[in-house]
Amino acid sequence: MLIRIAIEEDLSVLSAQFDLYRQSLGQLPAPDDSKDFIQSRLQENDSVIFIAQLESEILGFIQLYPSFSSRLLKPLWYFDDIFVVESQRNKGIAT
Repeated sequence: MLIRIAIEEDLSVLSAQFDLYRQSLGQLPAPDDSKDFIQSRLQENDSVIFIAQLESEILGFIQLYPSFSSRLLKPLWYFDDIFVVESQRNKGIAT
């Protein structure tokens, strides 16, 4: 399995998985809005999305957002989103 940073070419699969992730949190399906959101994150470079890939299949993702810690006096990454496709869960991908 390969863990890598998502790129524009991943947009179609990644945005579909992001929409499934949102639905798992109780949101209504919104494929176009999900695509727009992920595309903006990739283009504006204001988050980092790591994907787990096996051969040519994207199995899931994690999205991190930059932030700052007043207490630690340094920048840090805020973990907000994680998703693994249902057929690949419980295989240690998220770890």
